[in-house]
Amino acid sequence: SASLKSQPLIALLKIFAVIFMICDHIRYITPSLNTELTRFLGRVAFPIFAFFVAEGCTHTKDIKKYLKRLIIFALISQIPFMLFVYGCNIYEFDFNHIYSSLQLNVIFTLLLGAISIIAFDKTKNIILKFIIPVCIAVIAQLLHTDYGALGVVIIFVFYILKDKLILKNILVSLIFIIELLIKTELNINSIIYCMPFFGGFIFAGILLSFYNGEKGKLRLKYFFYLFYPIHMIVIYFLYNLVN
Repeated sequence: SASLKSQPLIALLKIFAVIFMICDHIRYITPSLNTELTRFLGRVAFPIFAFFVAEGCTHTKDIKKYLKRLIIFALISQIPFMLFVYGCNIYEFDFNHIYSSLQLNVIFTLLLGAISIIAFDKTKNIILKFIIPVCIAVIAQLLHTDYGALGVVIIFVFYILKDKLILKNILVSLIFIIELLIKTELNINSIIYCMPFFGGFIFAGILLSFYNGEKGKLRLKYFFYLFYPIHMIVIYFLYNLVN
């Protein structure tokens, strides 16, 4: 039989990413779902989505339409995202401090990651080619997008190292691990809690190593864009039902 690596896996990887995203989000419904397994599986999702943004920027026939699609669905997803993060008490919204408390959904991060790639390609000055993407990553952090600067950096790394499979997977895993170590402030209890996250990042790299660039017959162009806001609304209602 044909090996796994020879199969067109783009659709399968996207389905996996959606399943892993659900695992990450359902753990907010009730503490009993916040387990090592859901934390492990949940952190597999973003690297896959980031990888396909880099692939999208590489292979799209119309980059303007690609960016337009990201903008539209980022805006569509914002209200469901706010229902999810504030309605499920993940973040607290303060009307007196709107800027500091407002969070933007992950499609804004994917959008800024795509813009950093376009800026890199269109900028001729070698220094600015890297300075501009760094500035865009800072903007993501200032706008409080989901995954922030880290997310933009991951997308950019996937793009510039697109032909170096092992190196980019190692580098992305290291970036995630370093970021989590900084967030935990080297507190041993926090590190133990985050160990499943570390494993999830590494597992994402293993999954992506099987991708061979083939599209396959199954087309899921708008599946994620539609599923993303819908599933957050469902989780919001489940949270309120359970609690």
